[in-house]
Amino acid sequence: MEKTNKFINPFIISFLFSISLFLWSLDFYFFQLRFLYLILMVPIVFQILNNFKKEKSKIILSTIFLIPFLIVLFLNLDLLNIKTIFSILIFFFTFIIVIFYGHILKNIDFLIFFFFLFFFISLLINGEILIPDPTNIYKDSFDQWCDRCGGIPIKFFSGINEVNSYNFVTEFVYGPELATKAPKGYVNVTVGINTFKIGIKEFIFKENSHLSIIASGIILYLISRFYETRSVYLKSIIIFFIFIFYNKSSTTLFVSILISFCAVYVFNFNKFSKKKLQLYLIVIGLIVVNLLYDNTCKKKLDFVFNKINNLSKIINIKLLKNDTPKHKINNDKEIANNGYNINSASAAILLKSYEITKKSLIDKPFGWGINNYHFAHNYYLKELLIFKSYENYIHLVNLNKSDASSTLFKLLVEIGFFSILILFFLIKYLANSNVPIDEKLFFFTIFTSSLIRGVGYFNSGFVIILIFIILRDRFK
Repeated sequence: MEKTNKFINPFIISFLFSISLFLWSLDFYFFQLRFLYLILMVPIVFQILNNFKKEKSKIILSTIFLIPFLIVLFLNLDLLNIKTIFSILIFFFTFIIVIFYGHILKNIDFLIFFFFLFFFISLLINGEILIPDPTNIYKDSFDQWCDRCGGIPIKFFSGINEVNSYNFVTEFVYGPELATKAPKGYVNVTVGINTFKIGIKEFIFKENSHLSIIASGIILYLISRFYETRSVYLKSIIIFFIFIFYNKSSTTLFVSILISFCAVYVFNFNKFSKKKLQLYLIVIGLIVVNLLYDNTCKKKLDFVFNKINNLSKIINIKLLKNDTPKHKINNDKEIANNGYNINSASAAILLKSYEITKKSLIDKPFGWGINNYHFAHNYYLKELLIFKSYENYIHLVNLNKSDASSTLFKLLVEIGFFSILILFFLIKYLANSNVPIDEKLFFFTIFTSSLIRGVGYFNSGFVIILIFIILRDRFK
């Protein structure tokens, strides 16, 4: 391992990085914990002043890293704002910090230790098992109404198999985040018992999707540790935490695990032993079963299934014989392009971001500028035909207008085709035979889940992990 700055201990550096990775949703008054790692710039300044000639190359490399962002900035000077400047500065400082201390991140056991510590404290302070009563849902008990992908349905612990029609306040139809904007009053809906899941409450990860972003990488890492360790005590801890993760899961958790494991395996299949691969395949199989048979999971994946369905219709149209009536072809094209069956607000918001991204890449191939997605959102809003096929779209118009509901779409809109550079470094990282498999499963999976979910650049350690992946060859 490379030598660390004499002004600071490696354990402290790992602690600061872990806060940005795991506690990014917490803040104290005006101070956000996710930026605490920036204090590492203080010892770095001392190190540069002590030996500028030796560290000069790192400063030059950090500046080169900023070139794509600066190009996009100059192409959008009319959209220049304080938030954009602030974001670019954080990118620059983070690159410097990682280039000096990124080798500490290779010790994933340190990071996992801090996560367990944080999460255990959170469970100890206000951990609570939520068991909703689907026959008695009221506005003040919304937190116990768990309509989500994954988790154990309460039907396994009760004799209730079906819930008939009930008068729900609007909030339960549109969700708590839409309650203030949705029409007031009551609506009559029929709720299936499978939508109600046992929940787990704690204060660090208030939203299940926030935990899922981190948990995806931790689960794949822990499975490897489960296979390697002989300690029954450690295996019990791993099973306990994976059980907790499943009961605080979301679609993000399952999809990111599937995508990440497949990607890592394709580039490193010869490094998985037969028994270890079997263990992973069992877990992957359980995830697939959950996605296929959980009603909420299927509803939230409508966007993907509808897109595949529409593509198949377009292909069929192209295969039609020339003697097919012209009006028939036009009708089929219209269905293929607009025939989305959207049953989920999450899928509708994702469709909105998808449409904005397609239009933006054509009009502004080099992007709108860092953290300027909201400008593109407002510019294209009136043109979003597919998104507006969702019957309740009017209540989703202003949601995710800054984070795009997916960091991948946000990147494509804000820096355009410069995003391809990120893909290049990701492939290079996955193909690097010197990088341990466990490390790839951990960092690549968290990065992938952050791309899927709209967390922004400075949450869940997204920028830290991205820069670590870019610089990985420097850390021997």
